[in-house]
Amino acid sequence: NPLILLCVILIGIIAMYGFSPLINMFDKFTTDLGYKSGTSAIDISTFWKFFAAIFYIGLLPAICEELIFRGVITNGLKKYGTWATIIISAVFFALMHQNLQQLIYQLFLGGVMAYIVIKTGSIIYTMILHFFNNFVILLSSYLSGDVENTTDYSKAWNVIYPILLVIVAVSAIVGLLFLIKYLAERKNKIKSCEAKTEQTQTDGADNLKTEKVEIQIIKPEDNGTTEVKEETLQNNQPSEKFYKNIYMIIAFVGGLLFWLFAIISSFVK
Repeated sequence: NPLILLCVILIGIIAMYGFSPLINMFDKFTTDLGYKSGTSAIDISTFWKFFAAIFYIGLLPAICEELIFRGVITNGLKKYGTWATIIISAVFFALMHQNLQQLIYQLFLGGVMAYIVIKTGSIIYTMILHFFNNFVILLSSYLSGDVENTTDYSKAWNVIYPILLVIVAVSAIVGLLFLIKYLAERKNKIKSCEAKTEQTQTDGADNLKTEKVEIQIIKPEDNGTTEVKEETLQNNQPSEKFYKNIYMIIAFVGGLLFWLFAIISSFVK
C-alpha cells in the first residue's frame, strides 16, 4: 500500500530527527561518566567503509532483526493481547541492542514497529522502516563526520528542548499510526467485500442439486469410565500456558542480565 509505505517512511524520519537531540544529550552524560558504546567504534570515514556499513548495519539488521522480533517474537506473543505483545517485544528489542544512550528510542521504535506489524499483517513495512532509519543515521554521520557534542547542558533550555522535541515527534508518530490502522482496516474491508461478491457470484452460477444424506451414528453404551479417565489425565498434565509464561520470564530475566552486563562492561576508567 503506497499510502502506508509513505506513513512508514515519515515515521522513520520523524523518529530519527525527533529523538536525536535526546540521544545526544544522553550520550554526553553517559560519556562523561566513562561509558563507551560499541556503536561509537564504527568507522565510516571513507566512502567504501560507509558503503560496507550500509550492508552490515543497514540491510542485514533490517532483514534479520525483523524476521526475529516482528516475525517470530511478535507473532508468538499475540495470544497475550495487543498491548502486551507491543510492550514485551519492544523490551526484548531494546535489550538486544545493549545501548544505554538509545534505550528510550529503541523501546519506542520497537513498540511502533510491533504495532505496524499487528495492524498491517506484514513485516515488509517494518523492514523498510528499519533499513531507512539505519541508513539515514549512517548517512548523517558520514556527511557530518566525527563531530564532538559541545552543547552546554548546564543551561535549562538545552535540556528542555530535546524533551519537547520528543513529545512533538511522538504525537506526530501516534497520529501516523492511527492513519496506518485506518488504511489497513479499509483495505481489509475492501478485500472482504470482494471475497463476498465473488462467493455470491459462484453460488449463483452453481445450480447443482445436492442430496441430503442422513447418517445415523450409533453410540455404544458408556458407563462414564472413559470420561473419568480422560478428566484425570487432563488434571495430571501440566499447564502448557504456565510453562510458556515461565519460558518468557526466563528469557526476559536472561536478556536483562545480559544487557546489564554489557552496559557495566562498557564503562571504562
